[in-house]
Amino acid sequence: MMCQLRLIGLFLISFGLFFNGQAQSLLESSDCTQLKNCSKCIQSSLRCKWCTQLRFTGSRCIPQTAISLCNQFFDPKGSQNALKEEEFSDDIQISPQQIDLILRPGIPETFNVTVKPAPNFPLDVYFLMDFSFSMKNDLQTLRGLVSNLARKLREISTDYRIGFGSFVDKETDPFEFQNFFKKKNPCGGNEDCVKSYAFQNHLSLNNNIRNLSIALQHAKLSGNLDRPESGADAILQAIVCKSEIGWRPAPARRLLVFITDDGFHFANDGKLGGVVTPHDGKCHLTMQRSGNYKYTEAERLDYPSISMIAEKLRENVISPIFGIAVFDTKKEDTENSKVLYHKYLNLTSSLPNAAVEKLEKDSSNLLPALRNAYNTISSRITINPFLGELQDIDITIKAHCPNGTSDTLDNDNSCSGVFEGDVVTFEVSVTANRCTQQFKRGVSFPISTGFFGTVNVSLRTICECDCDTEVNENADQCSGFGSLVCGRCDCPAGRFGHTCECGVETNSTEVTVPQCRVINGKVCSGPVAGECVCGVCACNTNVGGNPGHYYFGDNCECNNFQCDKDDKGRFCSGNGKCGCHGICECNKAPSGNLYTGHSCQCYPDNDKCIKPASKDVCSGHGTCICGRCECDYGFAGEFCQDCISHSACGIEICADQQECINCMFTIEYGQIKQQYKETCSQQCYNKTVVMVDDIGSVSNAIQCKSGISNEECSGFMYYLQSKEGVIYVESSPINCFETIPVWIIVAPIAGGLLLLGILMILLVKCVLMCQDYMEYRNWKRDLAKVTFGDFESPLYRSAGQTFYCPLYPGYLEKGLIGALPKIQEKELHKKKEDDATSQSSDSSITELNTQSNILRVPIKVTIPQQRDSFESMSTRSDRLSNEDNIEELIKALSEDTDIHLI
Repeated sequence: MMCQLRLIGLFLISFGLFFNGQAQSLLESSDCTQLKNCSKCIQSSLRCKWCTQLRFTGSRCIPQTAISLCNQFFDPKGSQNALKEEEFSDDIQISPQQIDLILRPGIPETFNVTVKPAPNFPLDVYFLMDFSFSMKNDLQTLRGLVSNLARKLREISTDYRIGFGSFVDKETDPFEFQNFFKKKNPCGGNEDCVKSYAFQNHLSLNNNIRNLSIALQHAKLSGNLDRPESGADAILQAIVCKSEIGWRPAPARRLLVFITDDGFHFANDGKLGGVVTPHDGKCHLTMQRSGNYKYTEAERLDYPSISMIAEKLRENVISPIFGIAVFDTKKEDTENSKVLYHKYLNLTSSLPNAAVEKLEKDSSNLLPALRNAYNTISSRITINPFLGELQDIDITIKAHCPNGTSDTLDNDNSCSGVFEGDVVTFEVSVTANRCTQQFKRGVSFPISTGFFGTVNVSLRTICECDCDTEVNENADQCSGFGSLVCGRCDCPAGRFGHTCECGVETNSTEVTVPQCRVINGKVCSGPVAGECVCGVCACNTNVGGNPGHYYFGDNCECNNFQCDKDDKGRFCSGNGKCGCHGICECNKAPSGNLYTGHSCQCYPDNDKCIKPASKDVCSGHGTCICGRCECDYGFAGEFCQDCISHSACGIEICADQQECINCMFTIEYGQIKQQYKETCSQQCYNKTVVMVDDIGSVSNAIQCKSGISNEECSGFMYYLQSKEGVIYVESSPINCFETIPVWIIVAPIAGGLLLLGILMILLVKCVLMCQDYMEYRNWKRDLAKVTFGDFESPLYRSAGQTFYCPLYPGYLEKGLIGALPKIQEKELHKKKEDDATSQSSDSSITELNTQSNILRVPIKVTIPQQRDSFESMSTRSDRLSNEDNIEELIKALSEDTDIHLI
């Protein structure tokens, strides 16, 4: 009996599934279908939904493109709640002031921020002035402008406060004089100056204009060694020292007026003076005996960076105004003044809500320049979110300005030309990319519009499903066996099926197969399309290993991979679903009309073919087909707005107008300048040139583009000529760059070549010296090996010969013979003995009779090789017979010989 009841129950269940259920497949997004519980499903950033329908086949987490397969969903939505939304007044210029957001991960939540500038609001103005000696005339001028300054500020707001500070430079070399007398009085001479300092606050913000006049009268100038000043130190301290300076909290508008005639040092410049510690971005003002606050960490902390100053300006909502006091309206601007102005102009692009103005050398035009800069800042509203360290949050902002336009540059969204009473709306979309513990607890961040106010945003995400914790055990929907959780039956052991309707005893071919329909001899359209499971066809959801291809239908007779795809690989172009027979079933467009085309690729309406600020479809020169303009002959462009032929428009084309445009416009100081028509009378003959903000508002004309540039800047002019003959011109933003002097390029190259030449010469010299040293060492080694007697070559023979004359015996008695060699001495003694016995003389000796006063003289004679000379000498010497002739003999012999008396 029990078995029969179970069979009847299975039949009824199968019957209900046949008429009411639809088979599910792995859908277009495999990432959704892989998530197995509701909480993980809704945390996905893929816009997945959790199906809570009973007896649902397949994965319950399905993508947005497959919601037609389920009739019941758990799909939580984000929400928003304005916690504080007060009405506009002099103190409140932004709405709402606080908003709470609940976000679904991956799905944006959009809200509006409205700004309305108030006519009378709190205003704080802090003057920060360069007090180097070159600003002497400017200080005198400012002292005389105090009363007029108060009147000008009352024109802006009656609730104003004013303060004053000054700066010079760090008190260390090479920024300050190190000479004792120069250090004490850096101005020199009879000037009354004080020692250099980095920053001093002379007067905190207050509403008594007399205090400013007194502070200026008592303030004294100083001086420094190099040209740049410590302006960066002064700006940062004036920003972060809120209580010392006296800044009021929002909604007060805070202005920092910076007056100087030169640049300032920034990060890493302090290393020149041995100051290497990076700036910490904190306040370091200490009150002095004079009552002034002085920056006391200048010799320990380096100058701050530009990015740090920009960050602190944003955090404290302060708008800087730079006054450059180097200009003379009676004379042409010098090159130095132009360079300095452009440096500060480029600096303002890195700082929030900043402006720069030209001042006379004595700052006499300070008040009108201040008013002009304030108008520039206050007429431009910029909105910026400050996320800090928050991650996984995306914010997009779209501005809706009073004049119907918006300024959008990268992430900077703003409106220009906004005046008191105008209303500006910003459309803000916030998206949390994923669920984190931080987002579950809740986070907050500000969205600032400068001194117009701030919106505080608190945010948390939906990361869990309520139904995951609501478990219905042994639920009837689960055949009384399983637990119902978020529409899904969790079956106990031994039970299976979508509603736990199948048990182990019923999971057999005899029971389940007869309950599935057999079509053309195939159960569930065959083994490829599906199979029968517990009386229900389970269709193949991963055909050929491709999770995007699946079968569906009661008998798996349909599939989704026979419909046409677009060029992105999407079935039915993503604008429809694939029907049972491979035919796309197109969805409806926002207008209610159905997409058309064999793959639903055609957008049915004409709104995509209408140019913004226009009402004509394809500018009246084409046909809108599938959401795109098919232009008529002679017209081109996305909206057929450009005329490209004379016959179509009856007006001049780009090339005919470009000569006039190039003549009429040029770039000076980073701004577009329009020349006088008389200058370009030939190029612009019979033409009228008009500057416009948006050239797209002019229809039925050719739109052209022409580049303009000079040595420092470049940009583009977009121009067109209407049928009335008027040339409309719109200028693009001008991009300026600093030119590099030629010597900066040539000097390193020439220096490098010179250095290379010197190195090569030194290298050759070193090689030659090494070679000389080697040769000298070898010569000394060889010399040490040579062994001659008395350092004289054994082969040497003198060219002369030496003969010794016989000596007179009397010389032996007188001791004159000591200079002769010993062997000669023996010979002389022998000759003496022979003379005594034989009384004979030798033919080669000159004899002199002692009795006749004959003297024997010892003579050393060196005979040259010329024999005839020697013979003549011998003849002459024989004629000399007495002592008186000795000198004559020597003189005669010395003509051809070397003669020495012994």
